Amino acid sequence: MDGPFLSDGQRWADRFGPQPVPDSLRPERFRRSVHEVGHALACVLAGVKVEYVHILSGQSGIVTTHGLCKYDYDVDGHLAADPMGWSRRLLIAHLGGIIADRECLRRNGQSAGLHHEYSWLGDEVAISKRLEVLATEDTDRARIRQVAESLPSEKVIAHWTELERAAELVTERLAISGEMVMECFGQTEPIDLSQLGGL
Repeated sequence: MDGPFLSDGQRWADRFGPQPVPDSLRPERFRRSVHEVGHALACVLAGVKVEYVHILSGQSGIVTTHGLCKYDYDVDGHLAADPMGWSRRLLIAHLGGIIADRECLRRNGQSAGLHHEYSWLGDEVAISKRLEVLATEDTDRARIRQVAESLPSEKVIAHWTELERAAELVTERLAISGEMVMECFGQTEPIDLSQLGGL
């Protein structure tokens, strides 16, 4: 998939190919991959195009990031055309990484620690922005978030094998394209966002 910041002929995930992953790095890489792939699965469930996913460290403003699920390049245009509808979609997408992390922790008999809470701060800011569009009262925002978290949670559990497979791809390649995301999750039934409509 060509991007505006890639050289002519370059495609995401073609640059690195599968890489041998030292045992000492595998747990942290896989953890980061699960988080970013959780966003990608949530995007598929909510009808948001995924451009690419990576677990490369970098800077976003003054914040150091350790991965990214890049949403549709035209997401700002979609938001401008349909603020409520796309805020619902993006709310689900932003929640996906946290939901995947929690499920991974649950499956390993662990609970979220302070480092998890810290790593979710960027997602929490994005979630808050979407909730501010969807409701004006804190009680309504809390109710919308509760419903929004429940919608993809069942799908994450149901498609955990596919999520792990996609996370393993990201762990080994460092980046995968949106096409590779769809190869992993393309048969997944989308969620019914109308459940967020009446809140």
